Amino acid sequence: GRSLCTSSDPFLFEEEITELPPLTEIEKVIEAKQIQVPQRFIDPLVHSLMLHPVITPSRTRIDRQTLAEHLKVSMTDPFTGLPTMKEDCIPDLKLQEEICT
Repeated sequence: GRSLCTSSDPFLFEEEITELPPLTEIEKVIEAKQIQVPQRFIDPLVHSLMLHPVITPSRTRIDRQTLAEHLKVSMTDPFTGLPTMKEDCIPDLKLQEEICT
């Protein structure tokens, strides 16, 4: 089937991810088909499916959009409170591939 994650550059935080269906629609399909989603696919901050996971300096995975929203309010790692910029976080392409297939 078609991958859920068709976004372009995983390093672009400001980019709108427009080619994806709304996350609520994806989650409705997952629920309707009773698909078991591994906990490692779930954003620990907002408790929803990650489509573009990144690794923070504290080695925690979080969705890119969640992190971008957090960094607009506070330039800190959301899990440690230590100063963090988006450049300090790296895309977890392996996890993204697992989630999107």
